[in-house]
Amino acid sequence: MELAADPELSSLLSEADGVYKLRSRVRCDIRLVQKELGSLQVALSKIAEVPAYELDERTKARAADLRNLYFQIQHDVDNLRDRIRAHRSRMADLQGLKGFATRIIFKIASIWAGREFATSIREMKRRLQDSADRHVSNAMSEVKGPHLDTEDLVGIDCHRERLVNILTEDGATSSQQLKVVAIVGDGPLGKTTLAKITQDDQHGDFEEMDPKQLIDKIRKTLKVKRYLIVVDNILDEPECELLKCALIDNNYGSAVLMTSRKRGHIAYFVGSVHELQPLSDVDSRKLLYKRLFGSEDKWPSSELGEIYEKFLERCDGMPSTIITMSRLLADKRSMTRDELYAFYASIYSGLLFDQTIGHDLPHLKTCLLYLSLFPKGCEVNGEHLIWKWLAEGFIHEKESEGRTSQELGGLYLKELLKRDLIQPVDVDADGRVLYWTVKDHELMIAMSTQENFVTVLSSHVQGRAISSMVKRLSIQGSNVEHQQLEGHLSQVKSLVVSGDTNWIPSLSVLQDLRVLDLGGSQSLQNDDIKDIGSLFHLKCLIIGGKYITHIPEKVGDLLFLETLDLRESGVIELPERIFQIKQLKRLYVNSSTNIPQGIGKLEALLELGDIKISEPNFLKELHNLTKLRILRIAIWSWEDEKLHTYHQQLLENLHSLVQVRQNIQSLSILTCCSIDFMDTPVPDSQWAPPSLKKLEIRHGAFDKLPKWIDSLHVSSLSIEVNELSQDMINVLGKLDNLCFLSLTSKHHPKGKFGLDTDGFKKLEGLQLVSNVMAKMFEPLPDAMQKLRRLKLRFQASLTKDVNHGFSFGLEDLSTLDHLHVEIICFNASHRVVGEAEAAIQGAISCHSGRPNLEIKRVRQENMTNSDEVLDNAQQKPEKEMNNKRSSRKVRVTAKKFRPKKKGVARKYKIVSLQLESHILTLRAL
Repeated sequence: MELAADPELSSLLSEADGVYKLRSRVRCDIRLVQKELGSLQVALSKIAEVPAYELDERTKARAADLRNLYFQIQHDVDNLRDRIRAHRSRMADLQGLKGFATRIIFKIASIWAGREFATSIREMKRRLQDSADRHVSNAMSEVKGPHLDTEDLVGIDCHRERLVNILTEDGATSSQQLKVVAIVGDGPLGKTTLAKITQDDQHGDFEEMDPKQLIDKIRKTLKVKRYLIVVDNILDEPECELLKCALIDNNYGSAVLMTSRKRGHIAYFVGSVHELQPLSDVDSRKLLYKRLFGSEDKWPSSELGEIYEKFLERCDGMPSTIITMSRLLADKRSMTRDELYAFYASIYSGLLFDQTIGHDLPHLKTCLLYLSLFPKGCEVNGEHLIWKWLAEGFIHEKESEGRTSQELGGLYLKELLKRDLIQPVDVDADGRVLYWTVKDHELMIAMSTQENFVTVLSSHVQGRAISSMVKRLSIQGSNVEHQQLEGHLSQVKSLVVSGDTNWIPSLSVLQDLRVLDLGGSQSLQNDDIKDIGSLFHLKCLIIGGKYITHIPEKVGDLLFLETLDLRESGVIELPERIFQIKQLKRLYVNSSTNIPQGIGKLEALLELGDIKISEPNFLKELHNLTKLRILRIAIWSWEDEKLHTYHQQLLENLHSLVQVRQNIQSLSILTCCSIDFMDTPVPDSQWAPPSLKKLEIRHGAFDKLPKWIDSLHVSSLSIEVNELSQDMINVLGKLDNLCFLSLTSKHHPKGKFGLDTDGFKKLEGLQLVSNVMAKMFEPLPDAMQKLRRLKLRFQASLTKDVNHGFSFGLEDLSTLDHLHVEIICFNASHRVVGEAEAAIQGAISCHSGRPNLEIKRVRQENMTNSDEVLDNAQQKPEKEMNNKRSSRKVRVTAKKFRPKKKGVARKYKIVSLQLESHILTLRAL
């Protein structure tokens, strides 16, 4: 696997020397450790380039030992760095005190800490030197790729018979005319094998020739012959032109049989096209089992069959790939389920992460394997995931090339999406993915298990051996077997708990923990987190569950904590000692949590939410947070009278916070109170500065848009209105920088988009939510030309009453790439929901650009049964639909074609010439 982040011993040396004033011997030891680690990295990197199934057992075992050693050294380096910074922080506090005793304490503490540091470095050096035989690259067995073969293709006989009939049947004019037949199909479908009409090829002595020499040679050879030419792998039209120049139609009944991946390359040249398609699931299965078990009627057990299906999915119906796979599996038929999954992972992990991308995103595979900490089907918060990667050290500023670490983490997510390894499940108004899920969870688990990356404890998986070194631990559900874990948890870096678990390890044991995620469990109690203050190295803490109502005061001892998220917890009030955490960058609480005075001391904060504003002056404390970029505030419990009294002060404080500091880029206001106060004039008519890029106001609806709305410079805006009007749409359309807009209309919207060619010139994403969805789009030809992404959410039953045909004008949005529709099924019949889906699919089928379409049913369990009598054509799809998940999705995607190769025509070599049977084979070099 890919190694974790470089321990960066150079920076450690610099930091330690600045605090401890290191002796020269200790500096030499650090440089020696750095050199030894470099050699270790080289050896492990060479092994990582080879798929695990191609390594012998001795090399695998040795590589595992070396990875564990590297992991331990990295742990030690991280721990030393944290202790240096903690020592420096404490000494800074002591320096503010006066007196002889204080200076003595300062001196003794520094000497003692320096000696401990030197001892730790010597121990690292000893462990590395004891592993003198670490260079295992020479021990690796020679690796050769499996030989591709396409013999015994399923269904080849019928294809061959059809080709023979085409070549031998009389033509409409003369049977002696030259016939040109093409076998086409994208991928290794067996085109070449099918084109071998005879297996008795004879090789000639022809040397490599340029196109002109080849043409002359072929024409001279074929001048008075009746011939059949087989041309393999035609790539483009110039090659067809070359072949056309070489052939002679001598009226002897000759024929040309050629193969090509793309029909378009040779369509104008051929007389008949025989197109091969990938094998069906049934034929793919027959071919694999025939090769593995000697008969297509022999099947493995259902438990193993599930894994064989995964191998087949990766073959994509390609016969040669299936045959190659059967050869790899031939000696694995006695494997257990877990062993087969491990083999499956070893094959495909190398294919998923090539060497090219490793230079740009060196820890991409490690970031993917981290997802195996979460249960199958779990929707993973993307922001949380990036901060966990940061806490584990998978992402470094030095790799970002001008980007922040968070932006680099977003790039990793995009790359995983590009490789079809994860998929988005929830997207906000500005197109940012909020939640992800893993596409092939079993593959992730198999890869993680094989490389001892994650240990999973689940009631569904019992009896697995536990590694002597648990690096990351996932506890899923109740009744998990945990007795084996005693003594193996001292080096756990991440712990993720989900489901109603009845056990988690004592936090006091997890001394090296960086990430603690308890957000997925609702059964934990206050006692489960009583020792949280002992997690010295903790950087990311997520707590959920209504039974956790208090955070221990000792949370203030977590000097390196960067993320604290309590949104899903029942925490009533934050302890005051939390304001001692100087490294805290992200603080999220639920909107009913009480916040004591002192939040302005958290000067490192980048993100803060969902902070309850109990009185206007609370906002003044936030003026000290000069690094704050994202702010979410909640105004819930104010009575109308109190709100009326303080609204001017509240608005002025909020305006001052946003306008004067000009560091907040994203502001969210959550309130169920009247928001009429937001239309009150403020001293500066420019309510929001250019630095504010995103404004969100939720749960409170405007009767009319506030006067300051047209002064916004935001690129993303989310608001709710009681009734969307044409005037509102026109005002919003004039916001020059608006790229993403989310609009919720409480009542039937009356306006339409696209009636003004000067409106929404930069709008790329639009989200519309309304119980009743009317025809919202009638765009003029030049209107809304940047719109790429659209999300609609509506209630089917109410929309049906007003918009009988579910016509929204989607077909007129010419630039649309993505359409996501959520149909609220509450109080709607099966027939009505089906009509809505059919109308949307019909509109997209008429769309010139065929955008990607996703339809999701919401609250499907609340559908009515008023359509009990349906015709058979409707009953069957509805029955199938109801057996699926309530969030049914329909996707329409456009195919991407490989561009044609350009340049000089390729050289050819005649590798087979058999004039007796008049067969000539050309192959491109």
